[in-house]
Amino acid sequence: MGNCFGKILQCFGIKGSSDDSERKPLLSSDYGDDDSQHTENQRSSCDIQSPTTSGYQLDSDKTPLLTEHDRKFSPHGEEWSRINVPKFHQTVRERSPPASRQLKRHHSLTIPLITEPSDEESKNGDTDSITSTPPSKRQLTAMELLQTETTYIRNLKIIIEVYKQPLERAVEDKDPILAAEDIKNIFNGISDILSVHSEIHQELSNVISDWDEDCCIASIITKYQGQLTKAYPPYVNFFDMGKDLILKQQKSNQKFSEFLINCFNNPLCLKQPLDALMIRPVQRLPSMSLLISDMQRRTPEELRDHKELEKAKESLKQVLSHINEDKRKTEGKLKIFDIIYEVESCPAEIVSSNRSFVARTNVTSLNEGLYRVGDRLALYLLTDMIEVSKFKHSPGTVLLKHIRMLPLSDIKLVIDIEDSDESVNMFAIQLVDELSAKSTNCQHHNPNMDKLCVCQVLDDRIYKQDFLKKLEAQILVQRSKGDDEAVLRKMDHTEVQPMLKRGGSRIFKKGRGKAKRD
Repeated sequence: MGNCFGKILQCFGIKGSSDDSERKPLLSSDYGDDDSQHTENQRSSCDIQSPTTSGYQLDSDKTPLLTEHDRKFSPHGEEWSRINVPKFHQTVRERSPPASRQLKRHHSLTIPLITEPSDEESKNGDTDSITSTPPSKRQLTAMELLQTETTYIRNLKIIIEVYKQPLERAVEDKDPILAAEDIKNIFNGISDILSVHSEIHQELSNVISDWDEDCCIASIITKYQGQLTKAYPPYVNFFDMGKDLILKQQKSNQKFSEFLINCFNNPLCLKQPLDALMIRPVQRLPSMSLLISDMQRRTPEELRDHKELEKAKESLKQVLSHINEDKRKTEGKLKIFDIIYEVESCPAEIVSSNRSFVARTNVTSLNEGLYRVGDRLALYLLTDMIEVSKFKHSPGTVLLKHIRMLPLSDIKLVIDIEDSDESVNMFAIQLVDELSAKSTNCQHHNPNMDKLCVCQVLDDRIYKQDFLKKLEAQILVQRSKGDDEAVLRKMDHTEVQPMLKRGGSRIFKKGRGKAKRD
């Protein structure tokens, strides 16, 4: 036991002797005269002998040495043994820690310093301490683009392999979870998107793995502009329908609900629900556009890729613009089917491949131009006609009833009646009389034969100005070339009143004092 403690003291640079009479107090100069006896008693209580030295003192000029026995039983090696304070040292009073200050100096001396390699080391190939050149910001952005593309492709494969293909196999096995038409509506175009992005990922990987600051990333994006334009619309156009279909089936179809739970628990799915995965294709192209913008900002102007990245940004912008426009047209066509369900006795001829929905507004008829005075009407503006429906007085499951289909070619003029005390939120449509339109001299027909339909907008969803501008645009599209006559005019109610038939002046008196509902 004594030998062990002696060696511990040796770690602190303390020399000892086997002769007790020659022992000296540990740094006795740090204590006053009154404490000398206490220090001697405290030191004698330890009564530690060193087998190799003749006295106790701190050797401040030399680093303590360890024997092979110390290194063997030291838990942290030689360096830690130099600075670790043994437990017995905690019995020394707080006013006598000069050894700890010595230990701090020893500890600071043992910290290795990292220095630059000398020229001789560099010539000899000793460059282990030299780190590689850090990647540029441009390269980091390219790596981020590749990483996000990798994650995106992984998610697309999860959609196809974990969700889509098992549903299709169930249909083939005559045990369908969803109808084949529903599967098509939900996953329409997802395979084509995966195919295009797999090719983009492969080319990006080839360029980035052999990185050169003068490489061209933009050419990869512009190269696949056409394929992206074709691949995305079939999916994006029916994304909302597919999302609603998933929610509906999840509530009503127990088999499909259990299927989604099993897929979610599948390790391949990475705990991602189907609805979270389905939105990834909608978000991908805007995300790519942002990364391309960042890369251009971090690319020096002298590199050829700086200008090419501007072209890549424009390519993605054109793809997104095409997708949005195609989606708008598709939604307009699908809306026509909603009109058939919303309007009682709506003719089936309203459905046409060349016709789509544009806007809707609710109005009150102020004269007998479109229907009876005082009736509430719903005007569905389509690309080539207006579906006029009235609100039923005793509504059941259907609120509206079909009145007429008004071709836009029959509209001669759209009048925006300026608001006043006698006219609030009102407009008028001047229709060409059928007999006058069929006459050979239709350009010089009698204006008094034209019918003026005066309405007051009640719907707060579509403002009057917005509806009239869309109506004007569609009329101009339907008109033949060379017909430059103005369609939309602003008039005061005093100008409109003479155009009305007998008794029409009561319209403005009737509307006096009505508040604008918007």
